[in-house]
Amino acid sequence: MSLAAAMPLVEELAAEGAVRGALRAGGASWVPDAYAHRQRAAVQAFYAQNGFIECVPCCDAVLAML
Repeated sequence: MSLAAAMPLVEELAAEGAVRGALRAGGASWVPDAYAHRQRAAVQAFYAQNGFIECVPCCDAVLAML
């Protein structure tokens, strides 16, 4: 199955709640909710401990979730 054919199926499963997560990067990447939750918690814990977060382009998506 090609990626183009799989994307609508994954989108439908996510919309129905059969799988928990989100397609990112224009549908090229699947991010499970558990991973996103853990990533968000790690950033929040780091900020709570250190009082700052160095922002680089790859962190923008994480910061947007806070």
